[in-house]
Amino acid sequence: MGSMTNTLVLAYIGSSLSVILLLIVHVGSLTELLNRELVIVEFLKVIIGSLGLLFTMPLSALICATLYGRREKEEMEPDIEP
Repeated sequence: MGSMTNTLVLAYIGSSLSVILLLIVHVGSLTELLNRELVIVEFLKVIIGSLGLLFTMPLSALICATLYGRREKEEMEPDIEP
């Protein structure tokens, strides 16, 4: 999961690297750079993508366990026909 998050972060940074480099050159301080809308949007994309990756694995495991448990329960019950 950590490697997928790193890949996601690098993909977002790589897609906007040229714009961020231009902002670094033209903006005076780090505070001004971090308050830019473009930089904040990129940070939010990384955070939301990481949360999506974080919750995808446990949720898919829970769904599979629920579906598998139902199937096992149905197979164990005997068929009673009148």
